[in-house]
Amino acid sequence: MILISGGTGFIGSYVARELLARGARLTLVDLKPDLDTLRMICGEGAERRLTILAADMSVGSEVMDAVLLSKPEVVIHLASMMPPEAERSAAAALAGITGSHAATLEACRLLGVRRLIWASATSVFGPPERHGGVEQAVRDDAPHWPATLYGITKSANERLGILYRERHGLDCIGFRFCQGYGPGKRRGRPFGYRMFEKAILGERYLVPYGDDIINWQHVEDIAQILVNAIEMPYRGIPVYNTSGEVLSMRRSLEILHELAPEARIEAEPGTAGLVWRYAAGALARDNGFSDVTPVREGFARTLETMRAWRRRGLW
Repeated sequence: MILISGGTGFIGSYVARELLARGARLTLVDLKPDLDTLRMICGEGAERRLTILAADMSVGSEVMDAVLLSKPEVVIHLASMMPPEAERSAAAALAGITGSHAATLEACRLLGVRRLIWASATSVFGPPERHGGVEQAVRDDAPHWPATLYGITKSANERLGILYRERHGLDCIGFRFCQGYGPGKRRGRPFGYRMFEKAILGERYLVPYGDDIINWQHVEDIAQILVNAIEMPYRGIPVYNTSGEVLSMRRSLEILHELAPEARIEAEPGTAGLVWRYAAGALARDNGFSDVTPVREGFARTLETMRAWRRRGLW
């Protein structure tokens, strides 16, 4: 049995789809289970092939109940508060991000879960100037200089994971994902999904960070990394960098317009002030994932799937 928190969300549904194809037994946990997203990604009636529980992952007793009920061998913890909500209140971010992680760590420790796999964030590294500039690829063990509440709480989560491994022997492995995109995305930075919607509709949209580079990571790549992590060896790295393809925002929009001539997407000046280049050699060595989806291919697949969903009235 594998439990996925945030399991009916964007990434969780793709992880569930991959695991269902392998015949795994699954329990998906969400505060408000999103059956529409799950069905779009995993297929109509997907909920009948697994168990779905409603629980608040920031409440220790609810996390404990979910783990007790499902008795998982592995937990994939994806549930988390996201920006911009995470930036509105330090108390809320601590509860919704670090509190959720702490509750999950404790439940896994007490109930003998074999492995906890979880999603950290590249925001832990802070601005690129702290790491030698935008052209410098940041290492897995680079120092943390988080400049946001989201980054601060994810950095705390990384330290908690190390503590639980050292103090309690809990097998815990995390991954820092980049700018995820793909059919079904609805949260996080809006340019990761809204520009595809607007392109298909032929509506004008102004994308931020037109002077920046972006590390684009297709959701199916993210899901593959998480699934591979179920059996990957632990080799002393508590949290791994991951990477997609890095392109300038303006070149990314050129590709989008080539694939969707009806698009009316433009870029506004500015940068995100984030690190976008990551050294991910250890991931390829230990996790076995190295076949990154190129931006052109990923954009084309995203547009094709979303157009098909639109024809069926799914969005």
